[in-house]
Amino acid sequence: MNLKRTISKQSILSLLFILSLLISCSDDNPLSELNDNLLGGSLTANVGAVSYQASFINAEVLDGELGIYTLDDEGNILNLQFPDSYGVGTYALDTPQAGGAIVNEPAGNITGGSISGTLTITEKNTSSKKIVGTFNFVADIDLDGDNTIEVTAGSFSVTYK
Repeated sequence: MNLKRTISKQSILSLLFILSLLISCSDDNPLSELNDNLLGGSLTANVGAVSYQASFINAEVLDGELGIYTLDDEGNILNLQFPDSYGVGTYALDTPQAGGAIVNEPAGNITGGSISGTLTITEKNTSSKKIVGTFNFVADIDLDGDNTIEVTAGSFSVTYK
């Protein structure tokens, strides 16, 4: 399985899902209304030198993968994806089997999947479907792998479906 191809498909599907939900909202602040209708949570990180705070969060299990899909007020996307079987512990974010992460910018600069990094799950409750953890990774800025961006001090607390 090619991580970059998997991440690209995930990004396109996530973006289409987010856009379709945004179009259906009629409020002046559609992200706020949309996020209120989801199960909720938070995700923050430093992407390069810029602070990222998710305004929209959707987390769900699909085909054995837990995906956390986020969007900020500027249209930047930061997604995490890893096996739903992961429990409390620390995992590498560097192979398709071990998980992946992606950052997209609204200008169309799509970064590839993470090439190195860690995901630490500090809490996972399968009854309440709440997961809490931290992450950091380095991702390709281009598909050639010539340029990278660091995502540091990432943290999340989400309820998934």
